Amino acid sequence: ANAVKPFGAIDYPAQGGIASGKNYRCQGWVLTPMPNNIPESGSTIRVFIDNRHVGNASYNIFRPDIARLFPGYANSQGALAYFDFDTTAYTDGVHTISWSVTDSAGNTAGVGSRFFTIRNDSE
Repeated sequence: ANAVKPFGAIDYPAQGGIASGKNYRCQGWVLTPMPNNIPESGSTIRVFIDNRHVGNASYNIFRPDIARLFPGYANSQGALAYFDFDTTAYTDGVHTISWSVTDSAGNTAGVGSRFFTIRNDSE
């Protein structure tokens, strides 16, 4: 209720989870309090793998639980975001993933980070 910066969470991969495949989906959600907003294009949701910017998330997808929990927040009707990436471009083992989000007022916050394991031995 007292947030002034963007906030949210990465849902997948889970903390310590396994990721594999050429089209792995990292998914989460982000919001920011009014009157600010996050561009619906996702252009300010930056995705980092092993501390290297690898792209921007797709954004503005309805997620009913977030819409219900945060009515009246900017983007609450389209809080879901995702980023697909090729895990085979990385070595098998432990990696980090994180998101950084900037809203229309220039407020920037990290909204999730975690360790996960890439395992493509069956690919």
